[in-house]
Amino acid sequence: MSAQMDVNSSLSLLGSIGWYQLYVYLLSCVPVINAGVVMLSLVFLSATPNHRCFVPNCDSMGLNVNFFETFVSQSIPKTLSSFVAYESCHRFKAFNDSMARNDAKHECDINWFTNETESCDDFVFDTNQFRSTVVTEFKKVCDKSWEMSLSQSIFYLGVLTGAFVFGVFADRYGRRSVFMVAPILGFSTALFSSFAPNFLMFTISSAVTAACIAGMYQTAFIIGIEFVGGQWRVWCGNLHSALFAVGAAILCLMAYYIRDWRELQFVIALPIAFTLFYPWLFPESVRWQVSNGQMSKAIKTIRRAAKWNSVYIPEEYLYASEDSHFTGNTSRQTSKSKHFGPLDILKHHIIRVWAFNLFFIWFTTSLVYYGLSFQASNIGSNIYITFGFLALAEIPAIILSTIAMQIFGRKIVLCFLLIVGGISCIIPVFLPESYSAYITVCAVFGKSNIAAAFSLIYVYSVEIFPTILRSSGLGMCSMSSRIGGILAPQLIGLSVFGKSFPLLIAGLVSVVAGLLVVNLPETHNRQLPETLEDLQFLKDGNKEVSFKLGSKQSCSRMDDKEERVKLLSDHEI
Repeated sequence: MSAQMDVNSSLSLLGSIGWYQLYVYLLSCVPVINAGVVMLSLVFLSATPNHRCFVPNCDSMGLNVNFFETFVSQSIPKTLSSFVAYESCHRFKAFNDSMARNDAKHECDINWFTNETESCDDFVFDTNQFRSTVVTEFKKVCDKSWEMSLSQSIFYLGVLTGAFVFGVFADRYGRRSVFMVAPILGFSTALFSSFAPNFLMFTISSAVTAACIAGMYQTAFIIGIEFVGGQWRVWCGNLHSALFAVGAAILCLMAYYIRDWRELQFVIALPIAFTLFYPWLFPESVRWQVSNGQMSKAIKTIRRAAKWNSVYIPEEYLYASEDSHFTGNTSRQTSKSKHFGPLDILKHHIIRVWAFNLFFIWFTTSLVYYGLSFQASNIGSNIYITFGFLALAEIPAIILSTIAMQIFGRKIVLCFLLIVGGISCIIPVFLPESYSAYITVCAVFGKSNIAAAFSLIYVYSVEIFPTILRSSGLGMCSMSSRIGGILAPQLIGLSVFGKSFPLLIAGLVSVVAGLLVVNLPETHNRQLPETLEDLQFLKDGNKEVSFKLGSKQSCSRMDDKEERVKLLSDHEI
């Protein structure tokens, strides 16, 4: 038998997971937790507390202005809403001469105010849940509230840009190269945001931070997944999503104890500093090295991993593997020597169809996930409790979906999660607004299903895209996802048509995405595709996929010890 063996075989000799893979995976967890903190930070940093107009000569000039004053009932018009007692952007006009006569006494009199209303340019904010936010400091409410929505969308535009740019960068120059740039830039801009002198600078710096965090999250996820094999790939991939939820829970605790937005932003920036050392700690992906012809470097990485895992790999096997890059199937040589990019995804007839379905599913999961996160302040009476429940509910959902993936495969579980999650969002539309507890339960259940779908689609996409296009493909998927994130703040604006109307839109889109899953291939119990030629076997659903140079290798499950023995015996023949 030929000694020519591919990267899947080489990694199989190391075992599905060992000390080295565990080391790499634990390193990959830090950017994921950071992403959970940073990507949802605007929920608290840019929160809009209850507010009302500042009433001259009644409200005291200074910082200690009480939101709940007795004169409010006389100076602020009441609203018809059952959730807000008084209008937020208008006040009654006052008789100026009466106010002037009583100015020395600094007392409010009901006779000061007429029945006519006027807009106001200064506001008093309820400090019950927030001491300060970006909104309260820069007064981005009422006729300026669109600026805050635009800033939030620009933030997720930064995430989109980072996912795409760093995805292409990682495929061209290597996974580890992303950590040469992104940590320094992300840490610097995150710190700068806490000292931003104006709203424009905060918007720009936070968007750049978001781009860097997205790039590191995506790259760390790929490296962590590419090093592990078998069923561990699913568990490790979905654990990343659970850690994203852990990051969200940590953010909730930070925001609960730190109620000033500048102090909170400063604390959020600090954990990013851990990734500054990643260029020296993170290894390059073996799969990327092999796909780009860097066989000597790949062998060096495999030797290091074998030493960590206490696994013996014959030297002649490694030399044969190095030589095999220049022999065997010609088309495979071409695939591995050529640089691939996003356009190749659109050109290839098989991956193109799958990619467009994945793009819409990613868009949907992000729109619903972030939309429900921003909806936290509208769903419950306390944003910290509601957001905490929304975050923690994701973890058991992700664990259960991971178990289901091992039993039923990827397609049916993803389809179920999206459709059930969508229905859970639609149900509150038909409930009276007084049923707030039931609406909260539906929202939490819907978000937990969407979070599980989000974690599954990450692993699913990694298993569908071949190594030569994996970062670019995941980058384009993430870009589609971020379009959903950009629109999420605008989705909340639809609440003017009803408090549950955003949930209706999110639910309908989620159901459609669930139906599109049927067009995707099943990847359960199949090896990661390396080149475009491997996609045909994935499409055909063969469990024996031709991932060896010029031969076929079974993808049937076997434990690590059996697989290593088989591969070594094949080498000796």
